Amino acid sequence: MISVPCTHEEYEPEHVYVFSAKCLVTREPYTVRVPARALFLYNQGENIQTAMHMLSPEDREFLMSGLSPEGWNKTFGYE
Repeated sequence: MISVPCTHEEYEPEHVYVFSAKCLVTREPYTVRVPARALFLYNQGENIQTAMHMLSPEDREFLMSGLSPEGWNKTFGYE
């Protein structure tokens, strides 16, 4: 389940959903753009790593938890 608010933008040649929210830790805004097809596949049950393979792991984490890369590092430290 995606935990971040969503709007959408029309782009040619594809429809894109824009997820924007403040990071739960840093309170700084963070935005992720997701192609409509990827969101459709995810909502049909595909795992996020497969459906949204074009996104970075950090962007996928933000969609799931609301933690930006900086928020993740502040919470859990660097790898």
